[in-house]
Amino acid sequence: MKRFTFFTMILIILTTGVFSLAAAETYPPEGWVTDINQAMKIAQEEEKLILVNFTGSDWCGWCMKLKDEVFTKSAWQEFAKENMVMLFLDFPSGITLSENQQVHNGTLAQVLGVRGYPTLIVLESDLTPRLQTGYTGMGPSEYAAHVANDINITPDSAAAVGAELNRVVKLLPKL
Repeated sequence: MKRFTFFTMILIILTTGVFSLAAAETYPPEGWVTDINQAMKIAQEEEKLILVNFTGSDWCGWCMKLKDEVFTKSAWQEFAKENMVMLFLDFPSGITLSENQQVHNGTLAQVLGVRGYPTLIVLESDLTPRLQTGYTGMGPSEYAAHVANDINITPDSAAAVGAELNRVVKLLPKL
């Protein structure tokens, strides 16, 4: 019985290590950045919008559906490569983020009024928000059109939030 328990424990440790290693290799997902300053710089240089994805990547069912149904599809990836800088702000339960990343993500969630996951916010390159959305059930092409063309944030509130976001970004810890 002791041998069985010992080998079972070893198997669990090895298996967990392999899965953790695999997860670490793909975190954050390919094509995403994790620093708003980097996203803003790229967006300004390449004249792109910023898609901010507030997610619970390893526990949020709707976040996983959005990833599987939209973000992993070639139609979305082609659109995003041409038009978006994708900013991945994660609130995982089983992945340890650095303290600076946690402060970065939490501060941006607070400033942008995030109340649930997934929350996606489209920002202009100067950090002025134009759209807040989430999981919609749309396919990748429809979702691309949605984030590129729809605007649901009023100009007055967009200006105020954009100004506050610009102020706060300067205070964020370096990643």
